[in-house]
Amino acid sequence: MRILHHFHTIIGLLFLSLITSCRPSDKITEFSDGISIETDSAKLDVRYLTNKIVHVTYRPLDSQGETLPLMIEKRTDDSTKVLISHEKGFLVLDGGETKVRINLENRQISFYDPEEKLLLSENYRHLSKISVPGDSGYTVRQNFTWKPEEALFGLGQQQGGIMNWRGKSVELFQQNMNIAVPSIVSSEGYGLLWNNYSLTRFNDTSEGSYFQSELADQIDYYFVDGPRTDNIIAGFRYITGDVPMIPRWAFGYIQSKERYKTQDELISVAREFRKRKIPFDCIVLDWRYWTGEQWGQKSFDSTRFPNPSGMMKTLHEDLDVHLMISVWPKLSKITKDYDEMIKISGAFYNDTAQQSIYDAFNPEARILFWEQANNGLFSKGIDAWWCDATEPELVGWTWNADNYKTLMKPAIGSGSRYMNGYSLMQSKGMYENQRKVTNDKRVFILTRSAFPGIQKYGASAWSGDIDGNWSVFKKQIPAGLNFCMSGIPYWTTDIGGFFVLGIENFTIDRVDQRFIKDEKYKELYVRWFQYAAFCPLFRAHGTDFPREIWRFGEPGSWAYDALVSADKLRYKLMPYIYSNAWKITHQNSTLMRALVFDFPGDSAVYNIPDQFMFGESILVNPVTDSLAITRKMYLPKAEWFDLWSGVKLQGSQWITADAPISRIPIFVKAGSIIPVSLDLQSADEISDKPVTIWIYPGADANFELYEDSGDGYNYENGQYSIIPMSWDDSEKKLILGAIQGDFPGIAKARTFNVVIAGSGKSFGMSNNQNDKVIEYNGETSSVAID
Repeated sequence: MRILHHFHTIIGLLFLSLITSCRPSDKITEFSDGISIETDSAKLDVRYLTNKIVHVTYRPLDSQGETLPLMIEKRTDDSTKVLISHEKGFLVLDGGETKVRINLENRQISFYDPEEKLLLSENYRHLSKISVPGDSGYTVRQNFTWKPEEALFGLGQQQGGIMNWRGKSVELFQQNMNIAVPSIVSSEGYGLLWNNYSLTRFNDTSEGSYFQSELADQIDYYFVDGPRTDNIIAGFRYITGDVPMIPRWAFGYIQSKERYKTQDELISVAREFRKRKIPFDCIVLDWRYWTGEQWGQKSFDSTRFPNPSGMMKTLHEDLDVHLMISVWPKLSKITKDYDEMIKISGAFYNDTAQQSIYDAFNPEARILFWEQANNGLFSKGIDAWWCDATEPELVGWTWNADNYKTLMKPAIGSGSRYMNGYSLMQSKGMYENQRKVTNDKRVFILTRSAFPGIQKYGASAWSGDIDGNWSVFKKQIPAGLNFCMSGIPYWTTDIGGFFVLGIENFTIDRVDQRFIKDEKYKELYVRWFQYAAFCPLFRAHGTDFPREIWRFGEPGSWAYDALVSADKLRYKLMPYIYSNAWKITHQNSTLMRALVFDFPGDSAVYNIPDQFMFGESILVNPVTDSLAITRKMYLPKAEWFDLWSGVKLQGSQWITADAPISRIPIFVKAGSIIPVSLDLQSADEISDKPVTIWIYPGADANFELYEDSGDGYNYENGQYSIIPMSWDDSEKKLILGAIQGDFPGIAKARTFNVVIAGSGKSFGMSNNQNDKVIEYNGETSSVAID
């Protein structure tokens, strides 16, 4: 039984409760950024990071431990000045935006917006002394009072199919298919980030509404005032780190399977994509590229991969394809990498007879792990890292928290204290050390586990080794939306599921190396693929049989044509996607957006788990039922254009949309500008292709077309360009502003085709005609369009 199940029955432990009145001995200290109240047993600190972010800690005076702030960025905003006043029975803190009231009788805190609207109230605090293997401290719980109709989102990636966490309970610790991120976003316009790496539970049931962690030195959380969800996410990233640009090619289609066994096989698959003119950017090399049973060795088997540098030259120069490779925290004891790593004191834990897990919390071990990856892989031309099993996947265990606490013995403390932070430190090592080697290649990491702050290391996540069936597919949509609402923007799934289970009559015997015969699995795969084309990252992966597009049929067959169509639609949207990636980096935006991002006042969207916005303009509605040719869906308050017909519909209504197997329902919001490229075979071709500017009228619109070299970090030094675009709906006028910025290879003179969407015209169709053609030379251009 997990230790959190014992929290209510811990006997003989010290209980601290804030229910007493302020006494003369209490010490109140005022600061420019907040206040502290010290009693004879504990200290409460309330400090403003900014005028909308408040850091709250409550620490027993006899607390001896210290949890390192691994996810926290050390930032200060000297412009924030807090006014402190005294009301009857309360201290009032005003940071200029968010206001805080501290009840002097019980020291509970309430948070208010500038208009004095109550956003959130604390309830009681509870701390109990606890001893665990190799550590001691406090079990901490902070209760909160939510409003009756309030909805709560976030908490990372969970597999229960839950969108709104009200009335629910979840245990947060890293597992293969569950990612623990202790942050929530409220429909009331605020967020909470719970600052703890240990086994944690979020609870909102009849037993109480709280965050509770097994081991800590103090109650520690950040309150972030919005009111927009984008503002809240920006606050989370201010606390834990900003998002760097990942390479442009990473937004293209990524082909993976378990596994490509030889250099020749891998290159032949890449050639087949190019031969068939199927857009494609990356191929993935999964495990066992090493020799024999040398699990985790970061070098190639010379028999099956005789010329890694030549392989990469062929991929890069001949085929315009990138390679992602898997690296593992577990090392076989028969590897050279193990022999080097064992020389570092404390480099391993979970040391078994066959394999050991390297300690990513150990700075020296992180450096050596990178050096091995660099010498054996990155120096050969590898482009990206698949950091698999970063929970970490311990050897010789069952998946429960007690095993993690006893088997993990990180250099910086106990497994109990830091069990959820492993992937954060693994990503830190890969990012920081690659950047020391070169700034010409952006760090791009795919990791199976994640934690707040991982976004600053170029890391993305996927939903683990999920089963391939309709029930699991449905659950991926809210899992991904809540993950992105936790502040980490890049996420994906194994299209079609890693394992194929639950599809009636589907067996591996019905698959050969040429194509998949099972019609029911084809349908699932097509629907999943259509959804994944609108995930932040677009990636196929699975075990047992090939997943390349031509395995599902040949041109002219329904499955092949539907898959290629969805792939090409993704590439059409590349200018829109890459410009939104810049908004993630520059404005702390989010690409895959739960409906509450853009329709916060519409309570109908709070419990919709299977619709979302892709950027701020495109409404995506996956089909998750077998044999469906329509789907019921909600159009939020706005005017909407059907992507496939151009027909305009009014929002604030439920509709039944057509959903033939060739497509899923997609709608574009009136008042949108969507830049589109045609005929791309890879994402980097975007730089020299004409762009079609699709205008969806009915409201004014703005868009910033972002461009840079597509890789490297010169954008950090201002080497990029932005072309501002605006649509004046009343005047029917498109204005292209003067180009801002510069970078090597920029195309200042270019052709923009302009099309006004309407019935029979939309970029989802193929028979459109341009309304205007603009030869743009980098200067302001204004065009009236009848």
